Amino acid sequence: MALPIVFLSHGGGPCWFMDGRDPGCSRVKEMDKNSGSADFMRNLRLKAGLPRNPAAILVVSAHWEAEEFTVQDSESHSLLYDYTNFPEFTYRLQWPVHGQPKIAARVRDVLTKAGLRCEADSTRGLDHGVFVPLMLAYPEADVPVVQLSLKRNLDISEHLLAGEALGALRNEGVLIVGSGQTTHNLSVNNESGVVPPWCRRFRDWFHDCLTNVAYSPADRKRRLLESERESTFYDAHPTIEHFMPAPVVCAAAGYAPGRILNDEIVLSAMVMSSILFE
Repeated sequence: MALPIVFLSHGGGPCWFMDGRDPGCSRVKEMDKNSGSADFMRNLRLKAGLPRNPAAILVVSAHWEAEEFTVQDSESHSLLYDYTNFPEFTYRLQWPVHGQPKIAARVRDVLTKAGLRCEADSTRGLDHGVFVPLMLAYPEADVPVVQLSLKRNLDISEHLLAGEALGALRNEGVLIVGSGQTTHNLSVNNESGVVPPWCRRFRDWFHDCLTNVAYSPADRKRRLLESERESTFYDAHPTIEHFMPAPVVCAAAGYAPGRILNDEIVLSAMVMSSILFE
């Protein structure tokens, strides 16, 4: 049976482990450990109907770009604290999850057969786009995790091809997760509560593109290929790495319509929506 696939908005750094009421933490109070998005992530398995024990979790995170698609093939993982200016305790978070070299080999196999080059990396740690959401969703740390990079050229057509190839793994017990952000323009985030028009427009476009049941798979793929033509695209994503995991997982789901699991706007312009593909 094919497993579901999910796109997650992973928030800001280690925000879900911080308390916005503590000194120095007020900047994350809208997405701290007491927030709706943190509660959603803690209950993700229930809300999304995700399996408790998939063979592995394969994560495509916005926070790893490599010259070629690259997959972690290590048996154990360190954590990569790739965020700055957060409380000291957030650099001591631990999640002792293992890797799964056999699944990594299958990732390389399906991508290679699709005509895509895929390298292996046995030393890089899991970045916060992986461990921050999954520490909440799978706190037991007993499901192997494999991370796949984006390709540095951030070409949408190549990433769709990669997603199409990865879709085969959902029939092999692999839970595929895209970890990015619905909007990611850090220059405009603030606590004013005033949501700029472009933010709502992009959110509506993003949700329509990924969830509208009226679109055929070919329609949805075309819309993703043309996504940069959306007038608010670069307002929402001045750089597109946080957008890219969404097309990858949509392609892995065969461009079937997704279902919105969570949708909120924090810091005026950061859309925290997550989408399930069944």
